[in-house]
Amino acid sequence: MANKSLKSIILPVIVVILAFVILFLVNMWTYPLIIESRMQGEVGPAKDVMPNAKGFEELSLSSVPSTVETVYKETSGQGYVVKVCTKAGFTKEAIVMYVAIDGENKVQKINITSYPETRDVGDDYVDTFIGSDSTLSTVDLVAGVTYSSSAIKNGVADAFKALSDNGLIVAAKKEPKQLYEELMPVVFGTALNPAGMMAQEEFTSSVNGVVRAQKALNEGAVAYWVVENDENYAVVTNGKISKVYDLEGKEVSTLSSSTLSALLGEAASIVKNTSSSDIKRFQKYVPNSTVTEIDVPLFNNATTAFKCVNENGTYYGFGVRSYAFENTPLTMYISIDDNGAIYSFNCSSLYVDAEYFAHSEPANYTAGLVGVTESWTGEETIITGATLTSEAVRDAIDDVFESFKAIKGGN
Repeated sequence: MANKSLKSIILPVIVVILAFVILFLVNMWTYPLIIESRMQGEVGPAKDVMPNAKGFEELSLSSVPSTVETVYKETSGQGYVVKVCTKAGFTKEAIVMYVAIDGENKVQKINITSYPETRDVGDDYVDTFIGSDSTLSTVDLVAGVTYSSSAIKNGVADAFKALSDNGLIVAAKKEPKQLYEELMPVVFGTALNPAGMMAQEEFTSSVNGVVRAQKALNEGAVAYWVVENDENYAVVTNGKISKVYDLEGKEVSTLSSSTLSALLGEAASIVKNTSSSDIKRFQKYVPNSTVTEIDVPLFNNATTAFKCVNENGTYYGFGVRSYAFENTPLTMYISIDDNGAIYSFNCSSLYVDAEYFAHSEPANYTAGLVGVTESWTGEETIITGATLTSEAVRDAIDDVFESFKAIKGGN
């Protein structure tokens, strides 16, 4: 009986030990395969853009642009692969791409693994990045797909920035022409459309030292690239006030007064003066008020500004000319009460083309914007089927709030 009892105990123990040994051996055999499969899933897209890579190490970097999700270092020194996710396209949904940057700090290959946009930028566009350094000076945008091609270009720029900001590569030096072109969307807001592209046309300046002259399509301001004493300047002016920058974007005061005066004089003859007609508008939209013109505080699409005072209080009126479909300027008249809420909104040309700007009650659309404050979401303006026009309305309101803050702040 004792032997039977002992056997009944030992046998299950042996079975458990054997099972454990078998599982251990199976795990030892399969674990590397599991890890390899998992790694392949994670770095497979990186391998696609850098096919000769020996291996990848995921880096943990302290400071990268918000679009950069992952940075891989190729273990044999062939370069880096950066995973970028941007929502700056037309649909605002995620565009995901893997950017391979080789040992010479140039784009080796780009794969876009997620592209939700309705219009394709084309494989040819992606191929234009190959061989580019961090300046991306050889890459242009695609006409008709400016949102998406711009999102891709900015995403690649962010990949370079993630590496250069962390000392992994040295950023290439940009030429003055590229610096000027990149500075314009930052400082020349009067020519900026809802897609972030410049709505401008070039003209020939008669002022000495001007390399390039550009007029905003809404005729609200002019920008110049000027070279004086071997120094490069960017000047933005509406013919009344001006700002002067170096090509790094820093405001400077070293441009000679004679050159600046000549630029102001020329700009004054080019910029469209709408002050008198805009004053009449606000005398109507803010009834029984005394309307006086004040300087436009910022270079955005608010091209005129007024102070309107009546027995009910003080209001600030703005003539705003932002860009709608095909960069057509859309003129809006928006007044803000002293507390920062929209008091009146008027735009007679919003409903010219009902096919593209359908709204069951047009009057309710504009009336619905009255009372909006700076804390608004921007969604109040969007109408399906009229994206670009309704985004022009959104931009106009944002510019008015920005200008109102500058006036109230004494800027």
